[in-house]
Amino acid sequence: MNLGRGNPDLPTFAPVVEKAKTALDNKVNHGYPPYGGKPALKETIKQFYQREYQVALEEDEITVFSGSAAALTALPMALADPSGVVLTPTPAFFGYHIGITMSGAEEWQMPLLERNDYLPELEKIPQAVRERAQMMFLNYPHNPTGAGATHAFF
Repeated sequence: MNLGRGNPDLPTFAPVVEKAKTALDNKVNHGYPPYGGKPALKETIKQFYQREYQVALEEDEITVFSGSAAALTALPMALADPSGVVLTPTPAFFGYHIGITMSGAEEWQMPLLERNDYLPELEKIPQAVRERAQMMFLNYPHNPTGAGATHAFF
């Protein structure tokens, strides 16, 4: 079993597999997608955010990546700078560290321990680190521990 990249240990849902097979026969899906995503996808994202969150997005506020690893690497390069700190859980997805290093920001790791249900102990982050923090990576269910977070935690 390889948890390093969150490899699935269950088969993909059959309806998803069937849709993918059908999409492969459509020649419009051959080749690479345009940089930043297809206009129809961006329009669907805009509609979703409006419907679900009552947030009106502009097209230039939406970026589509070819995979989550590329997006997670790009985030700190866009949102952090050398004067800042990026808070990360540990253990964590390896991609967080690469983007932080490339941004020039400092990484501050938040241990996820069984005694705290694998949630970061936010009160243990030093005030000086909090003041310089420009972003925090959190994902639940957490990879690789599988732990969940409650609404109360957030």
